[in-house]
Amino acid sequence: MRIIAGEGHGRKLKVPKGGETRSTASRVKQTYFDIMRPAIEGAAFLDACAGSGALGIEAVSRGAAHATLIDRSHAAVASALQNIRVLGDLSRLVEVLEGDLLRTLRKLRAEGRTFDVVYLDPPYDEGPYEEALELLALGLVNPRGYVTAEHFKKRLLPETIRTLTRIREVKISDHRLTIYRNEVAA
Repeated sequence: MRIIAGEGHGRKLKVPKGGETRSTASRVKQTYFDIMRPAIEGAAFLDACAGSGALGIEAVSRGAAHATLIDRSHAAVASALQNIRVLGDLSRLVEVLEGDLLRTLRKLRAEGRTFDVVYLDPPYDEGPYEEALELLALGLVNPRGYVTAEHFKKRLLPETIRTLTRIREVKISDHRLTIYRNEVAA
């Protein structure tokens, strides 16, 4: 796996050992960044269920101001911490948090943290999509910010969750990207 574009273009990333995490397919990653390119520049980016950290690292490589990576797997966190080093000086813009997704989102919310762009990719079979989207809508996503959920193509997510409104869906092979915008007034 490699960084596709930006400052870190072409640099190799390591995938965590074991089967605990599932890497985002290159085609899915490329499609996502093609769609979200205008929103990434200068954004506070959250990669929920980050695995190796490839999406958050890619976001920083493409100009995000900061990326926060969350994963519950110790092996994934260790891999992400190793991978952020490929960014050199930009690695200071990446924060890696180990913990349960919903608990960590609640903690970030209690700290008053907010994000402009969020990528949500929990394990397909057990992913708490609706619960996570609900928490994100309760103040973690800035007004007019974006949340993208990657999920199995046959699973449908709600059109709206609180202030999050679905603005686009893209099917890529067995994957589906559902993109929401936070329509809360600024």
